[in-house]
Amino acid sequence: MRHLQPSAPRRVPAPGWDASRCVDRGVPPRTGGCPRVRVAPQTSAHTSCCQRARTPMIHRILIITIDEALADALHAALAHWGYDCVTCRDASDALREAGEQAPRGVIVDTEMPHVDALDVVTALRQHGPTANTAAIAILPSLAEDVLELATGRGCDRGIARPIDPDWIAAEIDRVAQLRLTAAA
Repeated sequence: MRHLQPSAPRRVPAPGWDASRCVDRGVPPRTGGCPRVRVAPQTSAHTSCCQRARTPMIHRILIITIDEALADALHAALAHWGYDCVTCRDASDALREAGEQAPRGVIVDTEMPHVDALDVVTALRQHGPTANTAAIAILPSLAEDVLELATGRGCDRGIARPIDPDWIAAEIDRVAQLRLTAAA
């Protein structure tokens, strides 16, 4: 797993910041922060509490899976980051949801029977308003051919099971920021 470099705080953190519990005491708080304690950034792919901030605007994330436990874990982690999540069980539901309101990101579970979730990512990349949507694929393994398939179909990142929902939340946030910067 690759280490994410901490970035400077750009948004206002949520209330509850506690300097004595935070792993990144060197970063001054703005108006609060996350009370959860994580391991030091140099040993984790997770961004530290102080640097992870809540965006005042709600952004939508589409989660495409039939796995209830996975959907619940992702909902909890992404809600902690300030995202509104919508779970879709198939490609047609996901495309309909994306058409109603362009999501900031899409998380697709590639191990769904009778559904090719990567078709959704390909379709989103071809549709103007959703062309810059961040996309992460949850893969059965990180074998080169599997990862190439996911990135070739439009995914920005691939992660193998078992997953860390907090890492995915950090990564979708980071990829979305990169895509917004590149589009500007």
